[in-house]
Formats: sequence, structure tokens, C-alpha cells
Amino acid sequence: MASPRSKHVSKLSVLAGLLLLFIDSTVGGEIKWDSERLKKMAGGTKVQTLKMPRRCDRRVGAHDKVVFHYNRMMSTGEKIDSSRDRGEPMSFVVGWGKASKEWEDAVNDMCIGEVRQVEMPGEDGLSTIIEVDLIDIDAPPPTPNVFKIIDKDEDQQLTEKEITAYLTGRMGLEKAEEAEFIKKVFKEEDKDNNGIITVEEFSGPKHTEL
Repeated sequence: MASPRSKHVSKLSVLAGLLLLFIDSTVGGEIKWDSERLKKMAGGTKVQTLKMPRRCDRRVGAHDKVVFHYNRMMSTGEKIDSSRDRGEPMSFVVGWGKASKEWEDAVNDMCIGEVRQVEMPGEDGLSTIIEVDLIDIDAPPPTPNVFKIIDKDEDQQLTEKEITAYLTGRMGLEKAEEAEFIKKVFKEEDKDNNGIITVEEFSGPKHTEL
């Protein structure tokens, strides 16, 4: 049986999967969702602006790190959780796969100081309502040089052995799933099918980007 992690990986490009292994979860704590409720959620998320700042010098875009407070409740008024109650704002980098699509949609194009309400209906007739107050927009952390980290012998090419050594145990996959994932890496990246991925062929991060 495929592991839950493998189902997530299959939705990503193989390079996105490799990159996500390097993203520190401390970039912005994870928002705890009710996993059973997520499964029941239907389409039709509604986003409404409750407050706009007088000036908006910058809006949230791809790869921005967003910092915000939120309150989350059911449409019945029952409070679920709040970052303000914890005294600690939440954050994540847009487009890095650390937050659900609903959160990405919620903060997309927001201004600092803007407050939005996001309503996500569920099939059970109840909605989850989240109020998001954007505090800051920061530059994301540097993108790591994925190629260099995997290329242990520094010969500017990646072998199956090097990729296997790096991935083993890191993705939470079964052995067969791991082997299948590595095949996909070579199918996408090994342009001349010679069993080696050169630095020129590699389409992922190969320089430390600030």
C-alpha cells in the first residue's frame, strides 16, 4: 500500500519533491488542520476583505514569506484556534508547498495591514471561517544549492547511487516507492539517457540564491 507521503509526492514534480526536502519547517510553523474535515471540504472558498490599509506599497506574490495572525472558527461560532491566543504569528513562503491551497489563496495579493475573512464550506453544511491579518511580507530564505548537496564527490554530475544515498529515509517512502521516485528523477533530468545527471541537465537549484 502506498504511504500517505507518497501520494503527496506524486502530485509534485520530482524536482519540487527534492527541493521541499531542504525547506526548513521553521520557516513558518504549520497551521494545524482538522484532517478529517479537510477531506470533506468542497469547492467554493470565499475570500472577503474586511479592512484595507490607506497605503499599499507592496502586495504578496510568489515566493514571498508572509507573516500573519489568524483566528479560526466554525460557522456556528465555535472557536477552533488562534495565533493571537498563542502570542505568536504564523508564517510560510508562498508557493513552497508548506501551506494548503486555501491558505495560499487567502493571502494572495494581500497588503500589509489588510485583514481578510476566508470561508471554506464543507460537505456537512458547516463552514470553516478564518480571519487573516497580514503583519509583514519578507523575502524568502535563500534557496539551497540542491545539486551541490547531493553531489558528494563534487564531480559536477549526479549518479543514481548519490541520489539514492541522499533520499533514503528522508521522504518517508517504502523502498519500492523510493526506487520509483528515483526513476522519475532520471526520466525528467537525464536528457541524454546515459545514467548520469550533469549540472547542465539539472533543472533544479544549482546555486545558492539570495
